[in-house]
Amino acid sequence: MRKDGILQDVSGEMISGDKCGCTLAYVENKPIGLISWSQSQNRVHLLNLGILVHYRRKGIGSELLNLIPKKKVMSLYVQSSNQDAIEFYSKKGFKKVRLEKMYYKRLECPDAYFFEKYFE
Repeated sequence: MRKDGILQDVSGEMISGDKCGCTLAYVENKPIGLISWSQSQNRVHLLNLGILVHYRRKGIGSELLNLIPKKKVMSLYVQSSNQDAIEFYSKKGFKKVRLEKMYYKRLECPDAYFFEKYFE
């Protein structure tokens, strides 16, 4: 957690059960970011990571990502047209595994890359 108290774990408030979690980032009591994930015995799958535009590139996304429980593998999907996210996850050590055609059924760019990162 940052010294200024920007992060708040809301897993218990928003999601019940021990197989998923969610953390919100706040500035002056205003929610500015979110990370959510699901987990199994060996894998954590990132469901969502979003930061309001004004607060991006300030390390908040990295801090949120570091809060996810570490399992053997972390995985996620990224819209194939989202270059900022592709660069972010690549810098964090994630590798593109495959392209999933028509992953997002209702978006203009429906294709997504599946990324994975292995931990020892």
